Amino acid sequence: AGGALLDGEPPLVVGEREVVDLVAACMFKKQVEAGVREVGLTAAMKLTARFPAQVPRLQVLIGKSLHSAALEAQSRSAEFTRVFALEAGVRAQLLERMPALDETEYLSHLGIEARTGNSSAPGAVAAPATTAVV
Repeated sequence: AGGALLDGEPPLVVGEREVVDLVAACMFKKQVEAGVREVGLTAAMKLTARFPAQVPRLQVLIGKSLHSAALEAQSRSAEFTRVFALEAGVRAQLLERMPALDETEYLSHLGIEARTGNSSAPGAVAAPATTAVV
């Protein structure tokens, strides 16, 4: 399910532990930007649903950002730590994959008509009719 392989290249088999090690290494390098740490926190939380055997390590990894100087990382860490206090079934439901959004169906629920034909941008949306307020 990964990217394309070169001719004759054997697929790389990576275990759960190696994935968690990589996320940890990316999050805690000295020169890493705050955004990378935040994405790493989200990845760590999502991995708890896929790698149940690694949940204790992932909890520690997420908990390391509780005292971060970066407010966003600290906030995410606190939120994710609270999720661990929930029942396992509830946590699993929170971390389930979300289905792709059907834009046409979503727009119809909003009462907005999707543009078709000569739109300047793919997926462009027609602006809702406005009325002048006197």
